[in-house]
Amino acid sequence: MAGNYPDAPSRRFAYDADGTVVLQVTTIGAFPLGGFGSSPWSDMSGSNAVKANSENMNDTKILDSGGSTQGEGVTMVGLLFPEAREFDGAWWNTWENGGGTVTRLSSSIDTTNGVDGTWVDRAISSLHDGTPSFAVWRTGITSAAVSNVTGLRFYAQQSTPYRSEWRKAHAYGTFSPGTTPDRILFLDTENSDAVFSKVLDYAEVPRGQTQVRTIKLKNNSATKTINTIQLTATALYLNAASWYTFSLDDVAYQATLNTIGNLGPGDTKLIYVKQSVPDAEQLVPQTARLRVAHASLT
Repeated sequence: MAGNYPDAPSRRFAYDADGTVVLQVTTIGAFPLGGFGSSPWSDMSGSNAVKANSENMNDTKILDSGGSTQGEGVTMVGLLFPEAREFDGAWWNTWENGGGTVTRLSSSIDTTNGVDGTWVDRAISSLHDGTPSFAVWRTGITSAAVSNVTGLRFYAQQSTPYRSEWRKAHAYGTFSPGTTPDRILFLDTENSDAVFSKVLDYAEVPRGQTQVRTIKLKNNSATKTINTIQLTATALYLNAASWYTFSLDDVAYQATLNTIGNLGPGDTKLIYVKQSVPDAEQLVPQTARLRVAHASLT
C-alpha cells in the first residue's frame, strides 16, 4: 500500500509524449458492437489542438472531459505503441447524457494500425461515472498481465440519440524486454538499482514538508553515448511539477537539471530528487512525471 492508496500495478504510460500514436473514432454508428470495421480513425497525436485531447485523457483532472465530446453511437480510442509493451493494467472513464452503454478494452500483440491484427478483450470496463471522486484514478485501477502488446483499444457504445464524453484513459506497464535498448533507464536506488517497475510514490505528504530521495539514470546502450542530458518534472494536474527540483550533490538544486552531461554505454548517474510541498497546496491526489531529454546519441 502507498499510504491510504493501493499500489499502482506499474508505471503509467506517457502515451501523450512517448511516441505512441493516439487514435480516435468519432463516426456515428460506424461500428457494430461485434466488430471494428475498416478505418475511419483520426490521429490525435499530430495537431496541437487535437494532441491536447490525448494529454487531457492521460492527466488526473478527474472531472475534466479528457477527449473531445464525441459523437453518438460508438466511440473508440486506440493506442499504437512504438515498441512492444508489457500491459499491467488500466483505469478509464466515459460518460454520456443517458442511455445504456457497453464498454470494453482490447489488446493486440501484432496490430500495426489499430485495425489489423488479432485483438483480445480484457476484463477492464470503463468506470462510467460523470462525477467520480478525485482518488478514483488511483483506487479504481484494474490489473492485467499481457506481454508484448503493440496496441490497445478503448471502446464505448451508447444507445442513440445520446452522445458520449470521453473522460480519461490511463494505461500502466513497462517496455517489453529487449525493446529499444538505446535509451535512458530510471533506476530505483531503494530497490538495489532495479529498473523502476512502479511509480516513485510518496504516499500521503503533509503540506509544507520537504523530503529528498534518490534515483539513478542509466544509459542502457551497449555501444552509444547519450549526450547533453536534461531532467525536469511535468505536471499531470495542478501544481505537482513545481514541487520537484533536482541535484547531483544534494546542495545545488535546479527545476531543470542541465548539468548531467553525457552518459557513456552502461554508465549511471545518481540524482537527488527534492519534493517540497507548499503550505497551501490543494488536498487531492497529485502526480508529476520526471522527463529526461538528450541532444543526441553518438
